Amino acid sequence: MKDLSYPFITVVVTTYNQADKVERCLDSVLGQTYSHFEVIVVDDGSKDQTFELLQKYKANEKVTLYRQDNFGGPARGRNYGITHGKGDWVAFLDGDDWWYSQKLEKVAALTIGQDVIFHELNYYDKNGKLPRTTNGRFLKTPFFEDLLINGNCLSNSGTSVRTAMLKRVGLLSEDKNLIAVEDYDLWIRLSRITERFIYIEECLGAYWYDTGTLSSPSAGYISRIQTVVSRYLDELVSDHQMEAILRAKYIIARNKLDLRDKSALSDFILIFLKSNRLRLKLRAIAFMAYTFLILKLGMGQRNK
Repeated sequence: MKDLSYPFITVVVTTYNQADKVERCLDSVLGQTYSHFEVIVVDDGSKDQTFELLQKYKANEKVTLYRQDNFGGPARGRNYGITHGKGDWVAFLDGDDWWYSQKLEKVAALTIGQDVIFHELNYYDKNGKLPRTTNGRFLKTPFFEDLLINGNCLSNSGTSVRTAMLKRVGLLSEDKNLIAVEDYDLWIRLSRITERFIYIEECLGAYWYDTGTLSSPSAGYISRIQTVVSRYLDELVSDHQMEAILRAKYIIARNKLDLRDKSALSDFILIFLKSNRLRLKLRAIAFMAYTFLILKLGMGQRNK
């Protein structure tokens, strides 16, 4: 580990129009039990009072504030934080999420011999804590195939990466066709060059679940899921290609269901018929039944 008079971890916070949430986010970072970190906050051209509120942190020597013209997604801001940070590691955090006080301490204790560390987050909305967590899991070798066939299991605000590895893969893609899935694309590219990933099953922070975010169900988000998976299909053998396509179709069908798109039902049927993976087939069966109830009998919205 480097001389701890310098920050070991660079916390990169990206925010846009989160005046009602960003202080909670930054206070959670500055309240960590671990102290060898810096914080780079990048405001993506907010139109509300976000950047004005951030000025209260300007005097804190750990915090650097930056404001950019609106890019429309977090990739450019995250890349700014990576390239201007001093830390050996980068811990990502979205401006509407927050961490529990021991998050950085627990991550820092595991960095030796690792390149990527990720953990669970609790879900919260305006009514409080929800009975679910993010979809983390232990990856199976080869990690590259697992991420494509079984889907993304790393959340941005729950992931820390060795800075040198981020630079080796060329940072996050700023392709606007990947907005909202640029983190998934990054994890895939990292898994090509390292399998030194470690998963912490514990919830070390909170994910703010809200409608209207970049990852909320929309036709654009569905298209972006298809884009990121299609980029890597040629690197899989044929049967794995099909499973990766079906897994992406499952995520897309879940989003279609939120949008009340009736084609979700036929997607789930196709997944059930075509997939050779028992877990995916069982999920497809469950959602076939649920989709029928939602779309045919009008029994309300899916509880996410």
